[in-house]
Formats: sequence, C-alpha cells, structure tokens
Amino acid sequence: MDTQQKSSWAWDLSQDIYQEYVATYAHVNEARVDWRPIITTATSAILDNALSTTDLSTVEDVVSYISSQMWHTETTGLVNNVTFKSSQTPLICDPMSTLIYGYASCTGVSILFADALKYVGIAARMCDTPT
Repeated sequence: MDTQQKSSWAWDLSQDIYQEYVATYAHVNEARVDWRPIITTATSAILDNALSTTDLSTVEDVVSYISSQMWHTETTGLVNNVTFKSSQTPLICDPMSTLIYGYASCTGVSILFADALKYVGIAARMCDTPT
C-alpha cells in the first residue's frame, strides 16, 4: 500500500487491479526468494535520478524510463548488468537469480522487469506466448 500512496501513477488503480497486478509476489513457478529489497534499491535509484531531469507524468513515461535504465549497474547500483541469454529457464528465472547471474532468458528478464514495475506501483504481469 505504501507504493500506491507514493506513486501518483498508482493513485487511480482500483483495489482489485492493485491486489491482482501490483501486490502479487510471483508470476509463474519461479523460486520464491526475497528479491524486494534489491528491487526497491534499484528502482528507487532509477526514479531518484529521473525526478530532477525527466518528466515522468504518465505511466508510459515511467515504464519507458525504467526499461531504459534498469539493466545497467551505473543507474541501479546492482552488482551485475542484466542481459538476455537464451535457454536459461527454468534454472534462472526468478529475480534474484537473474540479478546474481547477470543474465536470463526471456522469462527471467520479463519477470524482473514486471517486478520492477510492480514495485513502483504500475500494474504488470508476465505473459507467455505459445511457440
């Protein structure tokens, strides 16, 4: 609930949408690890850097800015840059593994990005498409 109160773009979310697409902890069958403190630090660093230099007045602005910044250690303070590497699921798909290894396949990268958006109060879920 703290996220919803801090983020102007989350103020208009209904309670149902917030509970289903922001407050949920997991997406699929990824390992349940305590990734929130790390994502909190990373996304806070990104947004703190942006607020003085970038207009983040819409959800689209926030999503675009986080997407452009969250993969690099210099903007997030994370240990590793995060890159795409195919064929990593199911071994590396939870946010903590992605951050520690510095890479994941599309599943792991999608989960990490959706979790970062959820932390800042943007409704997000990972989706999969059949091959």
